Amino acid sequence: MDRDKHGMIILITGYLGTPTTKDTLLIDHDQRIDGTILTIQSVLNFFPGQMIFVALTGDPLQARILEERIMNKSVSFKFFDQNTEDVTRGKGYFEYALLLKALNHWEPIFGSLTIVKITAKYRVLNLNKVANYADSLAQPLVVWKNLGREWVDTRCFAFKARTIVENNAILSQIDEQKKIYFESSILALSQSMQLRMPMFIHRPIISGLSGTTGLNVETSKLKIIVCSVSSFFYDSLRRLIDCVQNLRKT
Repeated sequence: MDRDKHGMIILITGYLGTPTTKDTLLIDHDQRIDGTILTIQSVLNFFPGQMIFVALTGDPLQARILEERIMNKSVSFKFFDQNTEDVTRGKGYFEYALLLKALNHWEPIFGSLTIVKITAKYRVLNLNKVANYADSLAQPLVVWKNLGREWVDTRCFAFKARTIVENNAILSQIDEQKKIYFESSILALSQSMQLRMPMFIHRPIISGLSGTTGLNVETSKLKIIVCSVSSFFYDSLRRLIDCVQNLRKT
């Protein structure tokens, strides 16, 4: 299997079947499968022909049904069993555990490429911009910060595989019973590495179905406008800088 020619990987993580973690209200099997299919199709629309990786857990029968409905050679599926610790420590640790299993399984392929992770049942409406921007930053971790909040949105973020695998000192502490969440732990990891955290530039514009609430969620129109304007001026400035640099070379 060839590595992606663009220097980045799209990884979708999802749960199928009846939820086993607390406070998870989306219990309809068909909605989970249909939502995951929408996520996969959305990515394929942005990057036709590019290999997409889908890590699943939960019900293996539901995972087989999903794979049969997709039938696309550009999509690589892998189902991972869940264990007791994954469940008892809450949704955040569950997500971290699945991510870690996927990274270890596909390590020879992922290597040092930038991985853009998307939670199943969500669509990133500006995925091409998000992926290219994250890859251009050349950082081990790219998350978009929230003003005045001690957490980041982990439905879509980017990273190098070793960043997640090698920083278990922070991430292995995730435990919702102790109010240590995946979103706040990823923020703590980015802060510990003193990485740049953009707020609006090419921020993921997310739409989809929440597994926690069972409700459809959309990015607010105001946030979309602010992100679009910020991204426009950023891209314009980058083009100007590139133009000046090219002129100096001639």
